[in-house]
Amino acid sequence: MPKAKLKTKKTRKSVDKFVASIKSPKRRQDAEVVLQMMRDVTGDKGAMWGERIVGFVDHTYYYKSGRVVDFFVIGFSSGADRTTIYIMSGYKDMAGLLKKLGPHSKGAGCLYLKDLDTIHLPTLKKIMTRGYKGVLQSKK
Repeated sequence: MPKAKLKTKKTRKSVDKFVASIKSPKRRQDAEVVLQMMRDVTGDKGAMWGERIVGFVDHTYYYKSGRVVDFFVIGFSSGADRTTIYIMSGYKDMAGLLKKLGPHSKGAGCLYLKDLDTIHLPTLKKIMTRGYKGVLQSKK
């Protein structure tokens, strides 16, 4: 099966310029913290995916259906009222960590954080690390 075409594609735009362009000082500060955490976890500088998503470590996903998708392993975006963390391996087996995290909501691969000041940052970093390693271990 050929690779799936995604609406969100990797670009050559600058991650640092994107973060610096965030108008809200609070959102920009949160993005700077998350950016550094993801750089620390992955060892990757990150790349822009579309206009608003920063993704780390390119990965090809092979689904049981035969679908093949090129995307990133972990990433984030900064919205007007929250930061979204993308963990492509999902949050399976992370209930204990999510309890310690602080106020959040989540979707299948998304973690929504309104304010990093209310989040336990070492726990967030553990979630990122587990999600990152989860995808890499699935390659083996």
